[in-house]
Amino acid sequence: MRVIETQMIETKVVMDVLCDRCGKSCMTQLDEGPPPLRQPELGTFKASWGWDSNHDLESWTCVLCESCCEEFKTWVDVGEGQGMEVTNAY
Repeated sequence: MRVIETQMIETKVVMDVLCDRCGKSCMTQLDEGPPPLRQPELGTFKASWGWDSNHDLESWTCVLCESCCEEFKTWVDVGEGQGMEVTNAY
């Protein structure tokens, strides 16, 4: 015999993702819901430092909103064979 009990389970949910540069939300509203459907529009960048660098074995990660990513592209070579690779996720 099964004994069944209804329980409330607490769950952590990401409500927003903020740009590490400008502080704006990286979430885009897709519809009004209920509940409202939102998705992140962001870029994640990572730097890893090796032995004998000024940042010995550190790892840095930052999240940028779409407009800050566009600005980032202006000072980083983006494209085939030029530094950062751009691919289509679809």
